[in-house]
Amino acid sequence: MFRKSFLPIIFLCFTILDAQHVVLKSLQAYSGAQENLPILVPNGKLTIEFDVQSEYQPNLSIVFRLCDKDWNVYENPFLNNDVRNIENNLWFDLLPSIVKEARYHYSGSFPNKNVNFNRPGYWKYFVTSSQNYDEVYASGRFVVVDDYLPIFTEFTKRKLNLNFDNNAFERRLELKIDFTLPDSLKEIFLTGIDLVENHKLNAPIRLYKKNGDYKYYSWNGSNSFTFGVENLFPGNNYRQTDIRDSKRHIYPETTAQLDAFETSNFYYLQDSDLNGGSILMNWRDSEARYLWVAFTLHAPDFFANTDIYLTGAFTNWEILPEFKMFNSNGLHSLEVSLKRGIYDYEYVIYNPEAEPQNRVDWISLAGNEWESENDYYIFILYHDNTDYPYDKVIGYKKTRNK
Repeated sequence: MFRKSFLPIIFLCFTILDAQHVVLKSLQAYSGAQENLPILVPNGKLTIEFDVQSEYQPNLSIVFRLCDKDWNVYENPFLNNDVRNIENNLWFDLLPSIVKEARYHYSGSFPNKNVNFNRPGYWKYFVTSSQNYDEVYASGRFVVVDDYLPIFTEFTKRKLNLNFDNNAFERRLELKIDFTLPDSLKEIFLTGIDLVENHKLNAPIRLYKKNGDYKYYSWNGSNSFTFGVENLFPGNNYRQTDIRDSKRHIYPETTAQLDAFETSNFYYLQDSDLNGGSILMNWRDSEARYLWVAFTLHAPDFFANTDIYLTGAFTNWEILPEFKMFNSNGLHSLEVSLKRGIYDYEYVIYNPEAEPQNRVDWISLAGNEWESENDYYIFILYHDNTDYPYDKVIGYKKTRNK
């Protein structure tokens, strides 16, 4: 039985420790290509991959759990069926002997004969001990969707008059979203929309049935709805490091960029990126090793004494305390263990004492350009009351601001 008393859950993509000295590395979940967000459409497949450092082949399971709109696991056994939501006795392959930082590799695709995601909604997966599902070594999020509901979107460039010294801060995008509920669904149970930018699945922009804070909503009294947000930052394309070339990035340590350090990108449009994703080298490749990668930022003088954090595909775009950069007279640096591959990342200013909506400053070190490209994922949420109440995803669309 998967009980409520979980060990602390950490959403990482690089290293997670447990009491049995099992270390998980390079955890990825995606649908289709590696750089894709883990969104499971009808007839699609969710892939979960990771490496393991362990003296002996570990005995692990993956437990899948349906969640509410706030990513809390439902305790109702009718919503989370242990018979069809657990993959036991994972099969591992040996990594090439040259890889010293890990020994085993796992890759699995779902659904399969053991696992069936029978309800569209928000899901979590937990990598656990097969002997005790409460021993959670790593976890992640994904979304199961029905995409039968047509959704129409429109982007408009806006400029807010906020009297900033630099008007780049005033560049915004408005996104208008229209859809029509089928007659079988009721307006009263429509929750609203979660809008996810790129890979920030853990921090959706919530558009619910109210107006204010640059968000708006309208209903025609029947089954047609409009939701909108007027203050999306276009931002900048992400920074990117490609450490696949073993001749340019020599084991065991390298730098994220070939230049000695990086500077602010506020006035510079970055090259195209993976929109927040990553692509790791094939695990069978003998050069698919782990490097200590040095990230170094020379911050503008104004931010010389500001707390700066590194975030990216390797943190699932979480702002984590262990990714706070070390500051030496305005030169911010951090070393991270990464498997050879391509990673999108960014430097952000973070203030944990601020209001939640103001804690992360994505713009001051990155810039805000209308020419940048972002993916936006639209999830229409509905509180299904037909049998066992739960938050259901009844509509989905991926769109881009171009």
